Amino acid sequence: AVAGGLAVALVSIPVLSVFEHLRANDSHRGFRYGFVTLQVGLEVLMALIVGWLVRRLVSESREARLRADEAESLRDEPGRRADLIDAANRTARALASSLESDDAFGAFIRELRVLIPFERVAIILAEDGVAQVVAAAGSGSEEIFPAGSGEPLAGTILEDALTAAQPLYRPRLDPDRYQEEGPFLALGLGSRLVAPLLVGARTIGMLSFVRRGEDAFGRDEKIGRA
Repeated sequence: AVAGGLAVALVSIPVLSVFEHLRANDSHRGFRYGFVTLQVGLEVLMALIVGWLVRRLVSESREARLRADEAESLRDEPGRRADLIDAANRTARALASSLESDDAFGAFIRELRVLIPFERVAIILAEDGVAQVVAAAGSGSEEIFPAGSGEPLAGTILEDALTAAQPLYRPRLDPDRYQEEGPFLALGLGSRLVAPLLVGARTIGMLSFVRRGEDAFGRDEKIGRA
């Protein structure tokens, strides 16, 4: 843009000087510095004008691309929401698809993976001061906090979920904050999303999603899907 035009103007100075020197020798009128400075000045002025236009064009092209991307995102949003609602409905139907809790939970997990991918998931209820694991699937679910196990409720993320009654996001697991996150770190898991389970206005437990890597959940999942 401007830098390129100015560079060309500077490079032309010796060329113009040579031509003016040859002209001066042929006409015997002496070297006229004004001829060189006038042409270089016009080139600098042209460089500034054209450079400004080029930068303006680049800026407007960038804005046009951003607007096109935003328009495409807005156009696709209704389709994504429809897919999300459909997946949520299938998940709810799966949970009620069988009187056998293991079969129902298995169907629930299969549909849930479409709704929100995970490395580990668990349904945990608060019962008489105990965080009771009702069901668990995924990484380490047979050894670490398996279905049927329980831990004291105090100091767990479930205790905070009962109070907050809204999704809680843990971009980085830290056993100093919640002791139960230590075993998850040992499994190579790094972030966690907790959604409260509600009966009316009362929170009775939580649905816990865990993924590998820190801050592995997107904004859509943390706000919309939870």
